[in-house]
Amino acid sequence: MRLFASSLQYRLIEARLARSYATTFLACHEDARTLGRRSGGATGVRPNWVPDPGAQQARAIGDRLSLLFVGSLDYFPNEEAARFIVQSLVPRLRDALALPFHVTIVGRGASPALTDLLATCPEVDCRPDAEELTSLYEPADIVLVPLWSGGGTKLKTLEALAHACTVIATPEGVRGLSVKPSQHFLAADGATEFTSAIARLANGEIDGIEVAGAGRRFWEANHRLLP
Repeated sequence: MRLFASSLQYRLIEARLARSYATTFLACHEDARTLGRRSGGATGVRPNWVPDPGAQQARAIGDRLSLLFVGSLDYFPNEEAARFIVQSLVPRLRDALALPFHVTIVGRGASPALTDLLATCPEVDCRPDAEELTSLYEPADIVLVPLWSGGGTKLKTLEALAHACTVIATPEGVRGLSVKPSQHFLAADGATEFTSAIARLANGEIDGIEVAGAGRRFWEANHRLLP
């Protein structure tokens, strides 16, 4: 009910602000169309950009699989994703993978209940105090983007592509981006599909280096913030 009430407040703010400007720009075409329809104001699109982390190379998976999730944990979509990883994904990976794995979850603001839940999972390392992300993206074999709500285009997805990581994402995780599944990222929408994609990468059935390289090139061509 609290979130629903908040959404109604934002709806009113959107309508007022959109009519206050000649054009309101958003990062996602879908959001721009929705706001224009709701408010009657003119909207446009300016894509999100993320800084260049420097030269990055896609990496082959070694003898231990490293998974990464990044997102502020006081934001409901990210909290939902973290719970999904611990409660639904990790138990399936224990049975599906032949090699050891670990998951790094990076994000501030976790509630006491979520903090306790993350602490119960031996495969999960929670990093609430990370001051920079490049050192966490670089060793990651796979970046997980299991989101089912939110808005705009996801900076975490663009950051992962910029760091030449293989991305597995739900439709919401790549919302507003012109990436193609199986080319720039791997599509999944539930624990079974995430597990299958991770296992296929781990056993070499899918070439993660090729997917990550294509994702990096997509970021360079479309969302690279130059110095």
